[in-house]
Amino acid sequence: MRCLCFFLLTICLSCSKYLDEYDRIQFENGEIRIDVSEGQNSYSRYKYWTNGNDEYLYAFDLINSKIDVFDWGGKIYKETVKFPDVPEMIGFTPSEFHVISFDSIYLADQIGRLFLISSKGELIQKFQINNFINDHYEFNPSNNNDNYVILNSIVYCRVSPFRDVKTSKSFYRSPFIARIDLNNINLTSYFGIFPEDIMNSIQYRFNDHKLMFSLGLFDENEILVSFRNSEIIHRYINQNLYSSKPIKSKYKSVFSNNKNNNKTELESMVEYGFYHNIVPILKDSIYFRIVVPSQELLDSNKKMNSAAHRPFSIQKLDKCLNLVSESFYESKEKKLSFLNFFSSHDSIFIQTESDNEDFLIFKEIILN
Repeated sequence: MRCLCFFLLTICLSCSKYLDEYDRIQFENGEIRIDVSEGQNSYSRYKYWTNGNDEYLYAFDLINSKIDVFDWGGKIYKETVKFPDVPEMIGFTPSEFHVISFDSIYLADQIGRLFLISSKGELIQKFQINNFINDHYEFNPSNNNDNYVILNSIVYCRVSPFRDVKTSKSFYRSPFIARIDLNNINLTSYFGIFPEDIMNSIQYRFNDHKLMFSLGLFDENEILVSFRNSEIIHRYINQNLYSSKPIKSKYKSVFSNNKNNNKTELESMVEYGFYHNIVPILKDSIYFRIVVPSQELLDSNKKMNSAAHRPFSIQKLDKCLNLVSESFYESKEKKLSFLNFFSSHDSIFIQTESDNEDFLIFKEIILN
């Protein structure tokens, strides 16, 4: 632990706190077209996985209870992983999936059920996350997805105080991540603290409880947390808070100035802005974070704006979490959405509208 902290301190001291000028998101020339004619195109999420030689794109299709696998190098269909048709999975509706190896995929739902399946669609093992959590906490799917980070048999997941509610002060003064060893039910531990600007808020604000977390660049025990309602990014090493750093967007107003808490959830999703995912790019030792600014509830025609198709930016952060640049996408056209992206070991790709249902189309994003 001491050696790792010294290493991180050394590299961070060597980083300059530079900042590029205002820029728009740029894309590589041309499009990446994936032939999906052999599959059924009802995909909602994508994951990239590589064994160091071969590269694959996994496309999650909840409607048809399957995951289609594509050869990323050849841009062609490879195989389909069907969800197991077994009694244990009756009523199971996965909200996310995690590729561990070519033959091991975790499916997870919103009530803490976790199934490990093979590429042949066989059930390997099943888990109930609440069985690994003590009586003071419970699994809490505080996000629509991405409530887990899974590394082999180690699972990081969202938790909250047992039967506590997101509008209470105690909710924000308790750990929010559990580290679970699926091989040992007695090794579960808890960590994570909310930033002071969230903990000290006079009343609950929409998105206060939501956050995104991911593995860091340096160590399997490093976790980064991006809070939706705060500029701050937390870095945890061995479950201890190593750094807390505000990374402010160039947007004049990320958060809504409207203090009306009587909005419906849909209205809040449309109007309120937030800091979103933080994702490592291993090859270049950088991170990127998506920022979605607030917007008016209604457009010029008095129609409700879209919560998904709206302006956004991508912050590029160096390995010390210094802001290198921030690139902006300002169109409200339904061609791109900040929700439809995935990252590989060396780049970021975002899905765009296709003119042919037999092809998925992605654009590679250039971060200056």
